Amino acid sequence: MAASIDKISELAEANSGGNILVVSHGGTLAELLEKVDPAGFDYKNVALGNASITTATFDDGSYNITAVNESPQEHRKG
Repeated sequence: MAASIDKISELAEANSGGNILVVSHGGTLAELLEKVDPAGFDYKNVALGNASITTATFDDGSYNITAVNESPQEHRKG
């Protein structure tokens, strides 16, 4: 998991403000969220829905989780 987080972080830094799409199984995504936001929400106890959208920003080497488990309709409303 650490190697994946490092690669995503590397891509985020290289894109400086661009978007990166990560597609994952819900369990893997919950584990990733726990790693990048350990003091945050209890991600492992939420059933991430099929096709749900979770968004984060990456600034100065840190992640900020901005939305978790949004439906595509919720996400479009912004």
